[in-house]
Amino acid sequence: MLDKNMKMKKYLYIILAGAVSAPSLAQNGIGAGVTAMQPIFAQAAVDAGIRNRNDLLQVRLRKNETRTSRIQVENSLHTICDMLAQVMGHAGEAIDVQPSLSAPENTQQYYLSPESALTQTNEYQLLDKQIEADKLQYKLSVGKNMPSVAVGAGYLYNNVMDKSQNNLIGMLTISVPISSWWGGSHEMKRQKIQIASSLNDKQDKSELLMVKMRKAWNDMNDAFKQVDIAKESIAQSEENLRLNTDYYQAGTATISDLLDAQTLYQQSRDKYVESITNYEVKKREYLQATGR
Repeated sequence: MLDKNMKMKKYLYIILAGAVSAPSLAQNGIGAGVTAMQPIFAQAAVDAGIRNRNDLLQVRLRKNETRTSRIQVENSLHTICDMLAQVMGHAGEAIDVQPSLSAPENTQQYYLSPESALTQTNEYQLLDKQIEADKLQYKLSVGKNMPSVAVGAGYLYNNVMDKSQNNLIGMLTISVPISSWWGGSHEMKRQKIQIASSLNDKQDKSELLMVKMRKAWNDMNDAFKQVDIAKESIAQSEENLRLNTDYYQAGTATISDLLDAQTLYQQSRDKYVESITNYEVKKREYLQATGR
C-alpha cells in the first residue's frame, strides 16, 4: 500500500511539473516584454530594413522547436495522467490536476529523530511480529515434549432388591514421551537458535532502517537547497535576457545572442520546476522512511 501511495504521489508531481511547463512553452519560451523575438516583430523589422532575413529565419526555427517541445510535453502529460489513474484504481478515467507548484517550506518541520521514528515503521513492526512468532514456535516445541496427565472419574449406583450400592471410580494416566525426547530436545534448541537469530536480525535491520532515514533526510535537504539555487538562476538568467534584449534592440547584439539568452532563461525555469518536483518526491520518501 505504501509503494502504491508513493507511486501516486510521484506521478502527481510529475503531472504538475508538466502542467506548469506546458504553459510556459506556449509563450514560445520568451520572457515578458521580449517582443523582438516574436516572428511578427521580426518580420516587421525585416520589412523595414532594420534586420536581415536571417534573423527572421532563426526566430521562426526557434518557434518551431518550442512548438515541438510543447507537443512532447502535452503527450507525456496525458500518458502520466493515465498512469496515475491506473495506480489510483480508476483506469480509463480522466484525471484533472490543477497546475500549481508552490515553493517548498522549511524542511525542519518534517524532522523526526531516527530513534523515535523507528518503532512506527512497518518494517520494524514486522520484525517484532517475527520474534513473537518464533517464541510461540518454541513454546509449542516445549509443549510437545512435556509429560501429559489425564484424569478421569466415574460414579456407579445400583439398587437391587432394596439394596443400594454406590461405587466411585477414579483414573489417572501419566504419559511421558520418552521416545521423542532426543528429537524434541534438538527441536527446542533449534527454536532457541531461531529466536536468537531473529533478535540479531532485528538489531541489524533496525540499524539499516535508521541509516535509510538519515539518507532520506539528507536527500530531502539537498533537494531543498537545489530549489533555492534554481530560483537564483531564474533571476540571473532573466536579467541576462533583459540586457540582451536591450542590446539587440540597440543594434549591439545579434539575434543569436538573444536566442542564447532566451534558451538560458527557459532552461532555468524548467530547472526550477524540476527541482520542486524532485524536492516533493524526496519529501515523500523521507516521510515514508519515518513511518508517516
